[in-house]
Amino acid sequence: MVDGVTADTLWQPRLETLQLQIIRTLGRGAFGDVLLTRASPKRGSSSPCPAGAYFALKRCPLAQVSEAGLERAKAEAQLLQRLGQDHSCILRCFDARVVTGQDPVFELLLEFAPLGDLSGRISACRDQSGAHGLEGLPEAE
Repeated sequence: MVDGVTADTLWQPRLETLQLQIIRTLGRGAFGDVLLTRASPKRGSSSPCPAGAYFALKRCPLAQVSEAGLERAKAEAQLLQRLGQDHSCILRCFDARVVTGQDPVFELLLEFAPLGDLSGRISACRDQSGAHGLEGLPEAE
């Protein structure tokens, strides 16, 4: 149990109930940036968010995205949400939203993987062990 939230608690993080503090950039890609964030409940929210919960926030600028492209992104977010609920080996996508304004963005609230991604782990193992690059991975053990 962490701050009153147990594994049995059916808490589903939602962007509208969380105050996110950006900690640092985790990565940059063709479609946007992924930021490490620390969450706390918004004032007046009844969210059972544990203090200091970490999330990855993917932010995709919408300036060059068509309406059809945005609809595909929303459908993909819904698919990621379902896959993450059904498969424990897939990082969860908790919520998605469009932030309007001068520079609109599409945001995805994602589970944070503190050990990094698989590609980074493979690269690090290859760099450390030379040509084979399997040491440190389950396949080599």
